[in-house]
Amino acid sequence: LLINKSTTCKGAVGVIPTDTSYAFVCKLGNKEGVERMYKIKEPTEQGAGLDDLDESLWQTSWKKGMSLLCKDIAQIQAHTDQFTDRTFKTLKKCLPGPYTFILPTTNKLPKFVIEHNNQKRVWKRKEVGVRIPDNDILKRILQDVDEPLVCTSVPFWSSPEVACSLDDLENTWCSKVDFVMAQEESLGSVSTIVDLTSDKARVLRQGKGSLEGIDL
Repeated sequence: LLINKSTTCKGAVGVIPTDTSYAFVCKLGNKEGVERMYKIKEPTEQGAGLDDLDESLWQTSWKKGMSLLCKDIAQIQAHTDQFTDRTFKTLKKCLPGPYTFILPTTNKLPKFVIEHNNQKRVWKRKEVGVRIPDNDILKRILQDVDEPLVCTSVPFWSSPEVACSLDDLENTWCSKVDFVMAQEESLGSVSTIVDLTSDKARVLRQGKGSLEGIDL
């Protein structure tokens, strides 16, 4: 399935691959789509049948805010604030790649992306995660749309196939969205999350991305 501008607007939500895992996505200005993504991941809708441990992990995961998938550093800079030389150099070294960088937002970012009713305590500092994944499919998608995509990872429990399987759509997350783009290669890792909102970079999660290019 090819994704074009008409597919990623009008409230549409989709599932696409990144360089770590599959992600729910919609266009940045798509308020209806953002609200749908929050609802899709709510444990009240999807938590049935999970044991107590999985439910606890779920509650921690779904409350994380949305991130932006950007086509280049210039697009990141246009949607974040306090973009220093250190920030630019770090992003230049690491991106495209399996990283999520936390940066201060600007008033250009729609409030509904970071001020969802269930997210205000998490994002009270007005910060947002930004990504440029190293995935050829996603690179083509981002070149074809005129703004960043809002994303949140599709949860996977035992394997990536649980998150997105074209063989059994009705029993996967794919059944909750309007379009799906799958790839043959296996996906099932997480990005390295680095907070760049203060003077010193802080690693929030060690994932697939190496820390060698980050000045800690």
